[in-house]
Amino acid sequence: MKKLMLLSLCFVALTAMGQSKYCLTYADFISDNWQECNVQEFVKESQKRIDKQKSLGIEVDKYDLQTELYLPKTGNKKTDKYLLKNAIMIMHNDSLYVNCSNFYVRNTRLGNCFAKGYRMKDCDRILFRTTLLRSEAVSRVGAARYLFGVVGHVVATNTINRNARCYILNMNSETVELVDEKLMLGLLSGSNELSEQYKQEESKTKEHADIVMDYLKKAGLW
Repeated sequence: MKKLMLLSLCFVALTAMGQSKYCLTYADFISDNWQECNVQEFVKESQKRIDKQKSLGIEVDKYDLQTELYLPKTGNKKTDKYLLKNAIMIMHNDSLYVNCSNFYVRNTRLGNCFAKGYRMKDCDRILFRTTLLRSEAVSRVGAARYLFGVVGHVVATNTINRNARCYILNMNSETVELVDEKLMLGLLSGSNELSEQYKQEESKTKEHADIVMDYLKKAGLW
């Protein structure tokens, strides 16, 4: 019985390892050419700061809690660094993570981390959502714009992450665009109803990631 249980545990461990894979180039991703890796989990870039704040018994910073930048953890620091430096995409437990390390949008660096991605229906583009590194958020647009909490909206649980934005990665041109109002109206041009609904959204929230993704999902774009 013990041997059987041990074999079962080994099988589960091997299966979990097989659920993680990475690509080194966009061409590899498009052609479905993956390499296996043993990512155990993705943790928030801010997790160490969150843990420290909790251990000190102080209120956890809202911006750290809302961070949507992630780091792969394999149990080996050298492997973690290799993946962060070289892997352009990682698939872990059926979730796609996009490496933002070399992305600059409107003179702003997105962060030396991974963001959750979603393959769009045209196959050559990836929609991903992320927050800026705290240092970039403060230096580029000022603390007032980014360091705040959540507001009510009719998406999901009626709260949205006001710090998160959506971006589209074009794997053919290897370019990244911020999904702003202008781009959204272009993406929704195939549906007059959705376009008109989107125009009616509040200007302060219509470019937030949850709202953008909700409309793009309704339009069948991802």
